[in-house]
Amino acid sequence: MGQDVVCHRCGKRLAIEDFTMGAAQTVGNRSYCNPCVPASEVKTILSPTPVPAPAAPPPPKGSLPILLGGAAVGVLAIVAAVVLFRPPKPPSPAPDRSTAAATGASAPSRAPLPEKDPAARRQRIESELQALKAKLEPAVSGEHFGAAISILREARKTYDAPEWTGPVDHRTRDLQQTADGLHVQLVEQAVEARKRGGLAEVEKVRQRIAQWEMPLYSNALEQALAAVRIPDPVPGFGLRLIPGLGEAGRVQRRHGMPTDKGVEAVPFGSGRTVGFEGELFQAPSEGEIQVTFVTPTAQTMQIRLLVVAERGRTVPYEFTIRGSAAGAPVQVRAPFNRFTDGGRALAAGSIVKQLHVLGQDGRAVFRVTELVVVKRRD
Repeated sequence: MGQDVVCHRCGKRLAIEDFTMGAAQTVGNRSYCNPCVPASEVKTILSPTPVPAPAAPPPPKGSLPILLGGAAVGVLAIVAAVVLFRPPKPPSPAPDRSTAAATGASAPSRAPLPEKDPAARRQRIESELQALKAKLEPAVSGEHFGAAISILREARKTYDAPEWTGPVDHRTRDLQQTADGLHVQLVEQAVEARKRGGLAEVEKVRQRIAQWEMPLYSNALEQALAAVRIPDPVPGFGLRLIPGLGEAGRVQRRHGMPTDKGVEAVPFGSGRTVGFEGELFQAPSEGEIQVTFVTPTAQTMQIRLLVVAERGRTVPYEFTIRGSAAGAPVQVRAPFNRFTDGGRALAAGSIVKQLHVLGQDGRAVFRVTELVVVKRRD
């Protein structure tokens, strides 16, 4: 029927099935079995080469129909082999979730932003920013800045798009700046209050900052308060100024002339005084000042406390002693809650900078034999 096809290199006989099954290939005008194919000419087995027709002498005229029939069979065999061994098609890609969302198909609640529709993208961003604003409102209005910033940081992870992260970052910075500015004001108020012994006001500021849930700000407040130098509280055994025992470090200046019978008053304004200045003490919530004095003439006496007020001012709080007997020791107990500035009572924790025992008669030289600050409760 025709010449056998043999491998050009090893001479092995090659059948038509070798070409259709991918066991042989034709390179140029030469046929090879697969092991003998030149390395530079290797072809994939999944793309078989059509079987070359074996070289044959021109057939006799009478055999032409037979040859045509054989050729047709060979062609059909090659086509069948190509179809049979064609590589499978890759799987179809999964449908685009954004396309499904745009066409109304079911989509998760946090679907990616629509990349191809700017209007839909803007609409979604605007809608979710409004929802985020509503979610923040209770925390912001209640000054829970730490909680609000945590919400924003978590929300930022929703979309990795500048039109989303930009507004979220901007709002985070706004809240941080609001907390910074408010913190400066509150620390100033607390320091001012501590300087004048406003314990209740200091505690109010402390609680307000604590609710922010931002420890850095609370720590900064405590450091600022610790830097304020204020007098120590009155010791439990009392602060004895006359005789001068136990007041070390508190008194910077004294008014009066010490004698063996007490401290004599010296001129002070239009009257006379026995007094002390310095970082004396913090007024306790319960306690009193005990004084014993002798005046040569009956006169009105006062115990005056000079207390630190707002912005560093000092305000006098007074306790008046009327009808003092002359020539005999007078003992007085003046409770702190009876000292007033003309209207308000002395507040617990007030910082007392000066304490004076005053006589209104500048000619009457009285003397103080005992002066003690007593504390019953801080």
